[in-house]
Amino acid sequence: FKTEKNLLDYNDMEKYMRLLMQNESVATEISKSYRYLFVDEFQDSSPIQVKIFDALSDLMEHSYWVGD
Repeated sequence: FKTEKNLLDYNDMEKYMRLLMQNESVATEISKSYRYLFVDEFQDSSPIQVKIFDALSDLMEHSYWVGD
C-alpha cells in the first residue's frame, strides 16, 4: 500500500537511513560534511537507531551520547 501510494512512515525512514549508511559514497559525503555527532536521550533509542548512531559515529571525529 505504502509503495503504491508513495508513502513513507518513520520506520521506513530508519530502515532507508541504515541502508544509506552502507553506501560508501553516502558515508564519505557525511564524513566530509560533519565532524560531531550528538545523541541526546540515548536511553530512548531503538535498536535500529543505535545501529544508525554507531555507523555515524564511525564517520565523525567526535561522538557524544547522553542518557539518563
